[in-house]
Amino acid sequence: MSIQPPLYEDLGPAPAGVCSRWVDGSPCGAIGTHHVIWDLEMYNGCVCATHCEEIRQNWVYIGLHPYEAACAAAGRSFWRPGEDRCVLPDEDQDKSEAGHLTTARTT
Repeated sequence: MSIQPPLYEDLGPAPAGVCSRWVDGSPCGAIGTHHVIWDLEMYNGCVCATHCEEIRQNWVYIGLHPYEAACAAAGRSFWRPGEDRCVLPDEDQDKSEAGHLTTARTT
């Protein structure tokens, strides 16, 4: 078992709010319930409850929190590691610890 999930960047991102766990060449498609931040490069994705449990059991990640509107704003939102949540720039007064999100799919 690998501690890092395979990321499928070359296939393009899954639609916002849809589980991006790739199964048989396409996203899972279930409604996303959680937002996973994989590493300090801010690779991240949206996953359903079932695949959230798969992540918790199999892989290393640095953030895993409920999927909210700010999570869907890739390129504009910031992840606050101390709080493990995403915020939009007007909500985030102190960006010194915030990582700018990069859109990528989960496995």
